[in-house]
Parts: sequence; C-alpha cells; structure tokens
Amino acid sequence: MENQKLVEPTVFISYSWTSKEHEDWVLQLATRLVSVSRIKVRFDKWDLRTGQDKYHFMESMVKSEEVDKVLIICDSGYKEKADSRQGGVGTETQILTSEIYNQVDSTKFIPVLAERTEEGREIIPTFISSRMYRDLSNEETFEDEYELLTRDIFEVPMYQRPALGSFPSFLTDQKVSDFPIKETLRNIDKAKYSTPNRMPGLIRKFKDNYFSTLEEYEINYEQLSSSPNYEIIIDKINELSPLKNDFIKFIECVEEAGILSSDVIIDFFEGLCTFTDIKIVNNQSTSPLQFDHFKFFINELFLHTIMHLIKSRNYIIIGELLRNIYFIEFLRETKEFNFTQFNFHCDSIYYRNQKLSLNKISLQASLLMERVGPANEKKLIEADLLLYNASKILFNNDMYSVWYPRTTAFEWKSREQVVFFSKLKMKKHFEDVKYIFDVENVEELKKKLKDITLDKSITGFGNTPLLTNSIKIEEIGSI
Repeated sequence: MENQKLVEPTVFISYSWTSKEHEDWVLQLATRLVSVSRIKVRFDKWDLRTGQDKYHFMESMVKSEEVDKVLIICDSGYKEKADSRQGGVGTETQILTSEIYNQVDSTKFIPVLAERTEEGREIIPTFISSRMYRDLSNEETFEDEYELLTRDIFEVPMYQRPALGSFPSFLTDQKVSDFPIKETLRNIDKAKYSTPNRMPGLIRKFKDNYFSTLEEYEINYEQLSSSPNYEIIIDKINELSPLKNDFIKFIECVEEAGILSSDVIIDFFEGLCTFTDIKIVNNQSTSPLQFDHFKFFINELFLHTIMHLIKSRNYIIIGELLRNIYFIEFLRETKEFNFTQFNFHCDSIYYRNQKLSLNKISLQASLLMERVGPANEKKLIEADLLLYNASKILFNNDMYSVWYPRTTAFEWKSREQVVFFSKLKMKKHFEDVKYIFDVENVEELKKKLKDITLDKSITGFGNTPLLTNSIKIEEIGSI
C-alpha cells in the first residue's frame, strides 16, 4: 500500500520431520524469510531447547498473540500424521484444528504446499483442505508464489481495493441519454448484411432519434443568463461528444452496407442547421449565443465527416456535398446555402477567450484540435484545408463563400505538406478527386489555381496555406 509503514511480522512454522531432505527445505525457507524478507520466524530448530516441553512450545506458538501467521508446511509426511493424529504433528493438529474452527474467517493459518502427488494433486491435510494455500512445490512458479506468500504475511496483497470514489454523476446529473441512438445503430449494424431491406427505415429512425436527442440539449435564455454563458456552452459542447461519435459510426455502417449517398448526409446537415435558430414563436427573450453549442457541433461534425470520407476515399460523395445547395427551413424563412454555412463562428467561445485571458489565436480551433486528439490532428487540418481550397476554387474567390480554416491557427502544423494535395502529381489520384474541384482535366484545375487570390492567415503572419503550398502547379498530373 502506498506510503504504508511496514512492521516486521512474526510467523511460526509447523512442519513434519519427514526426511532430512524435507527438513533442509524447510530450513532454507525459514532462513530466506528472515534474511531476505525481514520476517521474524519462530522455528523449532532455532527456538526449541533441550529440556523444554515440545508440546507446550507448539501450543504456545499457535495461540500466541505475538505470532501473526502460522505457516503449515504440507508434504506427504505431514498429511499422514495429521490425518491419523500421530506424533507431534498429530498433537499439533489437534491444537491447530481447535484454533482454526474458532477462527473460521482468520487468515492467520496459511497452508504451504511443499509437495504434490505424482498425478499433480495437492497434498494437504483434511483439517485445512478447504483453506486457500500457497504452492511452493513447483520450481518454475516458486518465485511468484514466494512473493505472494510474503505479501500474505505482511498483509499487503498484490491486488488492493481502490479507495471509494464519488457517486456516478449520471445518478444526479440530468444528462441526456443517447440510448435510442445507440440501439438504432446496433440494429443498423445487424441489418446491413442480414436484412438490408430494413436499412432505409432504420436510417429514418436513426435521424428521428438523433434529432429528438439533440432537442434535449437546447438552452433557454434563463439558463444562459444564470451564469457565464460561455461556460454553459462549453459544458454542452462536451456533452455532445458522444453524438459526434454516434454519427460517424452511423456513416461507417451505412457505407459498409454499400448504400451511403450524399443525400443521406445532406438531409442530416439540413436538419442540423435548424438547431441554430428558434423553432417556435413565444414571448421569451432569446439570444444568438444560446445556439453556439450547436453551431460548434455542426462545424466539428462536418469536418469529421469529411475526414472519414477522405479516409474511405469516397471522393464522389465529398464532391457532391461541396457542390450541393442546402435548403434550411428556419421558422421564419427557408434559406439556401452552400457548405461554407457549416463553418460557424461561435461568439461565446470568442468571449471566453477574451474574458479568461486565455490568449488563444482561436479558442474554437483549440477546442477542435483538443477534441480530435494528437493522432488525428493532421487529418483534421487536411480536411479543413481541403474545404478551404475547394471553396476558393468552386466559388471563384467569392469572399462570402470561403471556408476559412481555423486550424491554421496552429501554423507550425498547417504549414506541413498536405499529403492529399501532394498526391495530385499522380494522374490516378487526380482522376479520383477531380470531382471535388468540379474540373474535367488537369489543365482546368491548373487554370483555376492560378486565379486564386490569397487570404491573410488567421495568425496574422503570411497567408492561409493553399493547395500550391504542397505541390507546384506544373507538377499536377505529371506522374
């Protein structure tokens, strides 16, 4: 136990003089306990003198309060004498039996196997046959068992019960359960091969459960004004993490079933955007900040969706998502957007950065990077820069239709070569991904890249990295 003060324990060794060889084995064990493990050992060869009463010695050792443990060395000789109550061992057995029966739950008496039968069965007297023992009969496992015996004597077990923790937060916190979503995911996972005809219905059910769960995360104006609004937003963002993972798992399952289409994803993101504005007309006060957690969630979820589609090389669907016009049915009107709408800026996160003097170039970018983890940081930046470059190419430098890549706040990482862009020098890769940029051939992409205007970096130093930072225009499609 950590920081436990150890005290030398005292043990008494009960054994049989079965043979000279066995006596030497017991003597070696006793010596090691004393000299190596700092254990005080009461042992007849050291403590029983000529003229003393050996039975009284045995009884006093067994009953002594100064003796912490009694090691009962079990071999064929000890078992035979104990079971038949013969000799000194027989007398000692009577004393031990009485003590053991009076202390059923005691750990004071430890059987130690010194021998097994030829068939490998343990040799142990009847009176202690139900007790847990330590097995020193096997040379291969002797050291491990000796350590466990030493731990028993010191009462410092290898596996220690941890300190009692706090009550689970879910017992007292009124947090939302995503069980319906996970249950539908399990059904989708089962149906994708066995009953594929169920998939369209399960996809609809997943969406319904997903949006119903999201409604439980809505924030009203009173909640927002009861404490610093940016802390409530951060808490909600953290609570939404499982739903991000659920959606990516959903994409994976539908993709594995071979029925993933851009329509499925488009339908989802059109529905998600309705959470960024009020849904019903009432007399309650509202604030744009009360939707910031959903804005961050949509931004993050779109990035992770693109990350996954790059990984699975589903470039056609990426192209369809980036070229699509999204129709968002808000309460007061229906609006048309391109994908750059999902790159929401969250004012509450910006205020938090200022109020707490966190001095982040972009706290929103920092949150995105923290939540993706070190192993996937490059993939997140790659997706972010792909969306930026695609928006510049697809929308002809329109300043109102640019996906501005927040992850370039981590300039030393975003300046590294992006593999997705570097691979454009290969004709095959270009043919695979050209649909993303809405071009038919290499020359058309080269022309569009030459026309791109530069944007100031979010760091204030240099420009936002373009595709051409990873590959020269003349190298595209050259291999």
